[in-house]
Amino acid sequence: MLNFLRKTRLKEMKGKYLKYAIGEIVLVVMGILIALSISNYNERRKDRAFEHDILAEINQNLALDSTSLSMILDDFLKAQTAFVKIENTTNEVIINDSLKWWLGDVIQFDRFRPISSAFEVLKSKNLGIITNRTLRLDITTYYDNHVNWIAQSLGDVEKSFNNDWVPELKTSFVDMKFKSYVTPRSPKAWLSDEKNIVLLDLHKDNRNGAINPMREALQLISKIRKTINTELNR
Repeated sequence: MLNFLRKTRLKEMKGKYLKYAIGEIVLVVMGILIALSISNYNERRKDRAFEHDILAEINQNLALDSTSLSMILDDFLKAQTAFVKIENTTNEVIINDSLKWWLGDVIQFDRFRPISSAFEVLKSKNLGIITNRTLRLDITTYYDNHVNWIAQSLGDVEKSFNNDWVPELKTSFVDMKFKSYVTPRSPKAWLSDEKNIVLLDLHKDNRNGAINPMREALQLISKIRKTINTELNR
């Protein structure tokens, strides 16, 4: 009888201990899950704060890029207008008076230095922090693709200036002010030389190749900045 009672009490003790142990395990697991949930919440909050700050910086960087590109594009469009005037003008008086100003718009180059500091910080952190996938893709496309296309196009124009125009400037021109005027020794004679007409055509083609990449980049910048402003005001 005593053995039976002992066994019964032992079973009851084991049952109570098992329940207690299970309860302790449940409490520990719940504590871990709550801690993880709090940690994840804090991380998400930090990521959102970082996303907000980095988007604001990218927006500022793109505003500066937009201003620079717009100025460069304006130079290129002025050059294209000058090409048309040079090609279509035969009046000797106008040539003698205006050719140096038209050539000043044509015989020059521009350099584009994108402001990418915020994007580099974003890449080092994690691009996935930008929750808007379309915005993330647009930002990456601008910095990884459009910036390179523009750099290559403007580089072709600068290369043409150094290789083609600098030797010509040393022999056929008497005065120049960069992005203002370039004065030939004899305007009519210079314009009558077929070699120079070919040189102008080549330079015009190089410039044409840079205009569309700049326009597309400016359109993408505008799109990105509108989306960023929407995200920042949410």
